[in-house]
Amino acid sequence: MILCRLSDKYCKRKILTLVLLGLILTYIMIFFGGRFEIKPLVYYYFVFILNGLAKSLMFPSMISILADWFTRKNRGLIFGLFMSG
Repeated sequence: MILCRLSDKYCKRKILTLVLLGLILTYIMIFFGGRFEIKPLVYYYFVFILNGLAKSLMFPSMISILADWFTRKNRGLIFGLFMSG
């Protein structure tokens, strides 16, 4: 709920950009964890918690942006395609 309110309060495109950069960072951290054989589970817990936080902020921002882009008539089709992808 808190993260949804952030996406409503601030510029959605900027938040989405920051979220996607955060996701890229977590995927790079996962790659380096495998590449350099990082064994402690705490590292992976931290990375996946960051990844989950970024994804939980990405979803409401994307829904809000899609709702702004398309008319009410076409929203059902667009949201259906978005959810199935």
